[in-house]
Amino acid sequence: MSNHGNKFLWNLLLTIFFVIIFSPTLLLAGMANELVISSSNKLLYKNHGEKWYNIKVSYRNYIHNNFQNSNNSIPLSNAINNYKQVSGGLYHICAIDDNDKLWCWGRNNYGQLGIDSIDTTNFISPTLIKDNNEFSGTLGGYNIISVSTGSYHTCAINTQKKLYCWGYNGEGRLGIGSDSTYEVAVPTLINDPGGSGGTLNEKDVLSVSAGGEHTCAINSENKLYCWGNNNYGQVGSDAITIQNYYITPTIVGSNSPQDGKIHSFGVIAVSTGLNHTCAISSDNKLSCWGKNSNGELGPYELKYVSGVMMFESY
Repeated sequence: MSNHGNKFLWNLLLTIFFVIIFSPTLLLAGMANELVISSSNKLLYKNHGEKWYNIKVSYRNYIHNNFQNSNNSIPLSNAINNYKQVSGGLYHICAIDDNDKLWCWGRNNYGQLGIDSIDTTNFISPTLIKDNNEFSGTLGGYNIISVSTGSYHTCAINTQKKLYCWGYNGEGRLGIGSDSTYEVAVPTLINDPGGSGGTLNEKDVLSVSAGGEHTCAINSENKLYCWGNNNYGQVGSDAITIQNYYITPTIVGSNSPQDGKIHSFGVIAVSTGLNHTCAISSDNKLSCWGKNSNGELGPYELKYVSGVMMFESY
């Protein structure tokens, strides 16, 4: 067998071996890589189906070739961080370690890594996000409890239940009250007209989901707010006409009796796609809205009845 054949067979066997040994509990499949958190809480990636590697941690590690073509992959035995939550965007990934610090890596062409820079080179090694001019992995001096990555932006919640977003701000997807700056490289509190920032109607933020061009979050009253691109109604806030976009968090169903709820029930979970949104209410019913050209809303599509948003829940 040729050296190429031997290498292929060895890589295949090695991949199967590590999948069995580590029993991955979470799998994110991307265009170029596969990412897992193993049962031992190690963060691993597989490069184009070739090998499993640990993610080595460093503060800053510029590379001049693409992530999937890099020769700087780190052997499994050299990983030094454990992780408990991970979120994969279009070309970047962020993860929270067991010390509740936030690390990001991948493409940073819009500042989506939150390290106070815009870069044409990629980051192959996890990098602590920047807070108060330091690579601390915190937000406002507090640890992180949740992170969500969109196509080119990132949002995270700290232990004070404040929501920060950063990266590409086209269509107002960061919710910072302005769309005049497209590239926001520093984590920024979302705009809350009724509060001091980082809140939703002066209430704590419980969860967030960053989509393709919009973002949604749930506050402590279990009310749902969305913002960003609304070209397909994915923000779900305008019952009669579809406004282009929202630069400030807007309560879902603002022109209807929904008032941030679904059939008068609070919202307990939300997930955003490229151009659509789905949410689960406290009675465990599912509703979806936005673009439906590929049947992505399933049988759960919201309806408009006499100009008023009505959710079809199941």
